[in-house]
Amino acid sequence: MKRSRHEVARWRMKRQKRVKQIRWLEAQSRRHRQLQIFRCRFASERRRSILFISA
Repeated sequence: MKRSRHEVARWRMKRQKRVKQIRWLEAQSRRHRQLQIFRCRFASERRRSILFISA
């Protein structure tokens, strides 16, 4: 059964939107992971420096 051009276009747009959403979410999680790594590293450096100051 042949689909109308409007139907096909609507499906294509929906799929495009979904792909964009997925890519955005992946990018967000990647950014979040980078932030977590940075915070963890910064906190450990601060802890280490406090140890050396108090000793």
